[in-house]
Amino acid sequence: MSTDCASAPVNAILARCLLDAGFLDDLTHDPETALRGYALDARTCAEFRQLRVDRVRHFAGFITKVQHNYLWESFPYTRALLKAYRIEIEVFTAYLPVHQRLRAQAASRDQKTEGFLTFLQSYLDTAAEAAACQAEGHEPFPGLHDVLRHERIEWEIRTTLGGTESTRNPNGNAPAEVNPAQLPARAFGRLVPVIQGVFKVGTFARNPMPIVDALAKGTFRPEPTPKPRVDATYVFGYWGDTASNQLHIFELDPVSAGVVTLIDGSRSVRAIVERAARAHGQQLSVSALRPFFQTVVDQGLVTFPQPTQQTQLTLPAKHRHESWHSCREQHEQPE
Repeated sequence: MSTDCASAPVNAILARCLLDAGFLDDLTHDPETALRGYALDARTCAEFRQLRVDRVRHFAGFITKVQHNYLWESFPYTRALLKAYRIEIEVFTAYLPVHQRLRAQAASRDQKTEGFLTFLQSYLDTAAEAAACQAEGHEPFPGLHDVLRHERIEWEIRTTLGGTESTRNPNGNAPAEVNPAQLPARAFGRLVPVIQGVFKVGTFARNPMPIVDALAKGTFRPEPTPKPRVDATYVFGYWGDTASNQLHIFELDPVSAGVVTLIDGSRSVRAIVERAARAHGQQLSVSALRPFFQTVVDQGLVTFPQPTQQTQLTLPAKHRHESWHSCREQHEQPE
């Protein structure tokens, strides 16, 4: 670029390249039209036509990445995988138009976070589809989908907990509850269970927990690995306990997951068991699942309030998940 670079028109064009993804596209494909309206001499116009727009675009992606440093407080392992696979700048360069649109809309931090997570999921889906078309037998960025989903569910629950008052009674008086162990079978089947807090299910092609552990220890190696089998599914339940304001994570089998996700504060135990049996194509009975219900009650995940007190805190419908081994706690992320 000529020594004229300090001129106002040149500075305005360079600034616009960093702040306006559409203008950068126009400069790439039709520089004559893009530069029309700027007071530039012939030499400067010629230099802009020779500009390495890809380098400018990557620099804009770098600036966008820096502007999103707040993400890594909640998504440290997603970031670690982006860096391990060397696609961090590439992702933020592609994200630039969405980022600029959200800024123009004065979106909140949570809205910007949601926007980036949705974009990254779509970006990874597109990469996976491209790899499938090439029939290479390997997936791009193994484990990134799963770690992203894991950390996203954690973030969603922590965000919900942050805006929820504790259900712990400051006077120490617990609300009246039904003790299911004291009831006969027929009466137990009529009880309506309620989730204590917020609860979500995550299903994964790869177990995200060993990947997170390897990243935390610095032992993760981004090596090509075969795609996971279609029937290889890991299921975890994420419970945000509003009494303690803590997040607990459990590994579950699909039937247990299905049972818990059917608890909505209005269905009875019998109705839940019948729906779960139809969904999983299995013969299930209230008596067979009674020990499971007792386990989740003992853990505090589920309660059976007196009929007049049956209320429930739930996530908005858009945050619910459809699909959960026994309720053994597998991992708890520290606050």
